[in-house]
Amino acid sequence: MTSQNLTCQTSSTSTIDILVTMNSTLAHFLNMVP
Repeated sequence: MTSQNLTCQTSSTSTIDILVTMNSTLAHFLNMVP
């Protein structure tokens, strides 16, 4: 998984990383809202 990440760390991984980060932030915000 590490080698594949290093090999495919151009645009796909970046987009997925950003989406995951945004999802985490959204989940945190939703958790904070009662």
